[in-house]
Formats: sequence, C-alpha cells, structure tokens
Amino acid sequence: MTRPLAKRWPAFGFCLLAGCSSLLDARGCPALLHPALTIEIRELGSGRPLADSARGVARAGTFADSLQPYAYEAASGKLYALQAYGPAGTYRVDLQRPGFQPWAQDNISVTSNRCGDNTVAVRADLVPAATP
Repeated sequence: MTRPLAKRWPAFGFCLLAGCSSLLDARGCPALLHPALTIEIRELGSGRPLADSARGVARAGTFADSLQPYAYEAASGKLYALQAYGPAGTYRVDLQRPGFQPWAQDNISVTSNRCGDNTVAVRADLVPAATP
C-alpha cells in the first residue's frame, strides 16, 4: 500500500525552513498529522479502484470532515482510498459514487494515544446501481 506524503511534507518543509532542531513535538511525538479514518473504495467483485469520483463525509457526534484523497495504486496511479481527519470517537461514514449504490458504515471506533489518532482503515465495496 502506498503511504500518503501530503500530510507529512508540510511539517518537514516547515522544519527545514524554520530550522527546527527536531521533527518531534514537545511530547516526543512525530510532528505529523494522522487521519482518523482511511477508506479504501473498490468495486465489489472486480476490486477495481473507485475512489477517483467518490464523495463522502465522516461524522462523529457534531464533528464532520469531508473525505479527501489518500492513496494511489503504484502500478496504475489510480486513486483507491480517501481519508478523514478528526478527534477520537465513534464515526459514521457516508459516500456516493456515480453509477453505484450509496454506501454507509456506522460505529467505526477511532481511538487515540498520546501522539494523536490511531488511524482506522475501512474498506467500502461498492455495488453497481441497478439500470432501469
């Protein structure tokens, strides 16, 4: 699986420019943000990646974050996973993609440790919409 760099490079670049003595914060944690959730989005059966035109939101209580690009397949370069940031809590994820039935999952528990969220990986297998 490809690891995202988008959230890592800003902290690294800032430290290079600002002259940070360490990439660790005061708690001894990496100065990186970790998503609360990653959602791998595939077509049920074929496994074809479908994140490219999927849209959705992750909610925990009154908090909500829209799903953003997370990871691309190395061989094809196709987007296959989206991510959401937020606090520890119990999440519901809703997503839609044209040509497929809506997908949702409740009761996704995200915990945290002294350095931030423990990212939870979820897989969404989308079912093609029925054609009239």
